[in-house]
Amino acid sequence: MRAYAIRTAIWALAWLVVTNTIPLSSGQQAQSAAAGNPVFRPLEQWKSAILEGDAAAVRGLYSNDPAAQIVVPSGKISADDDVSFWTGLKASRLSLNILQTDRSKPGVEQIVFQAEIHSGAPSVKHTLYITEGQMWQQQGSEWRLLASKRTDAARLQQPASLDNEIYEPGVDA
Repeated sequence: MRAYAIRTAIWALAWLVVTNTIPLSSGQQAQSAAAGNPVFRPLEQWKSAILEGDAAAVRGLYSNDPAAQIVVPSGKISADDDVSFWTGLKASRLSLNILQTDRSKPGVEQIVFQAEIHSGAPSVKHTLYITEGQMWQQQGSEWRLLASKRTDAARLQQPASLDNEIYEPGVDA
């Protein structure tokens, strides 16, 4: 049963990441915290811990039971490897552009964002862009990162939509 729940969570997260470029058919549009969408506190804690370079605090946000499922383009990695990746960037600035959220299930929060990271790492002194989907689950009184899937880091900002229409309808451009 637990394996089924984890598999379902991974498929749901994969679907969310794949469809992050298309508004949901239910009419839910990509939402941004700047546009009045309430900030999801655990995501802010995750971001702050990364900026502080606090690997223990970042790791403390990941689920242990069930174990967090982390997927990167090369395959599955451990939560510890994911923590090392994020803290290894030595981010001096990190901004998250929330592309999509889903709060349709109680106790589960799914978020897709594009991170803009200004890295201070000696080997990576530039801005990187990563698109990541995260699934958070409320476990008791705490929220834990249950699953995530991210892209490779890119040096150029990636489009948030693959829509051919780049201008609003009715705009003479």
